[in-house]
Amino acid sequence: MDAQSGEATCKQLPISDYGSHIERVKMKIKFSSLATAVVVLLLVLTAGCSSFQDDKRERASTDSADGSTIAYGVRGDGSTTLVFIHCWTCNHEFWNPQIEYFSKTHQVVWLDLAGHGLSSGNRHNYTMTAFGEDVAAVVNKIDA
Repeated sequence: MDAQSGEATCKQLPISDYGSHIERVKMKIKFSSLATAVVVLLLVLTAGCSSFQDDKRERASTDSADGSTIAYGVRGDGSTTLVFIHCWTCNHEFWNPQIEYFSKTHQVVWLDLAGHGLSSGNRHNYTMTAFGEDVAAVVNKIDA
């Protein structure tokens, strides 16, 4: 900016300085991108750790009818209990937003069916009946 006129001025670089100027700009961009990536990575890792720690506090397990260990958790209080059962090849984390929301006003139960998530995978026959027994084992365990 010109001090007397207040108008923006453009400083002309000598031709010999263009190469080094461009390299400095490139280096600043690379450093800025790297710093941004590190900050984003730290935020993601921190968020993942806090979610995992909350999950460990609420976690328990019980045995299904065939002896498979079924992981489950209970959150919240209320006269109504909601049981969240994940879909095929998922785990209880599929329901995390719903668990968070409904646990404010209800008792919420999540579980991992045998062979999924935190539950054991030593079952010989993965049938709908066996998965139903997983749910029954958890519901009976918490007396819901």
